[in-house]
Amino acid sequence: MAEELFQHVSQDSEDPKDLASFTLHIDHQKTKKKMPKNGVPQGSVLAPIYDIALLTTGISFSSLNDTLTDDLTNLNKYFINWRLKMNETKTVSSTFHLANRLANIQLEVKCAGNTIPFEKSPIYLGVTLDRTLTYKQHLQAHQKILKIVLIS
Repeated sequence: MAEELFQHVSQDSEDPKDLASFTLHIDHQKTKKKMPKNGVPQGSVLAPIYDIALLTTGISFSSLNDTLTDDLTNLNKYFINWRLKMNETKTVSSTFHLANRLANIQLEVKCAGNTIPFEKSPIYLGVTLDRTLTYKQHLQAHQKILKIVLIS
């Protein structure tokens, strides 16, 4: 099905600035040049479906770095092939473990030559995660909100 659809889509130019545009061919007619929109509307019910979380386990932080860097490299190749773009402002790395002596170690995961920022308490699908997965920060923030709502 997808192969049949892509037979009717053509790229109009080899100019790198114009690589995202396309034209749809139906019968013997062509549509105007179109530029696809990235992303989904904020608050869309489909947004969680398009969210990607990579998870790996390992015995050392260097093995985690290597595995996640390799995974992001493969994911980035897929994105380039399908003319998608990773949202770099929302892309972070984090670790979850119970070892207090390792609490300050940060991952150095790379994607396309850039280091992905490390976040101690990332927010994923609206839930604030912490190193030990106790959800303490998330619960405290929501407790404050509930107090304000109930007192008002």
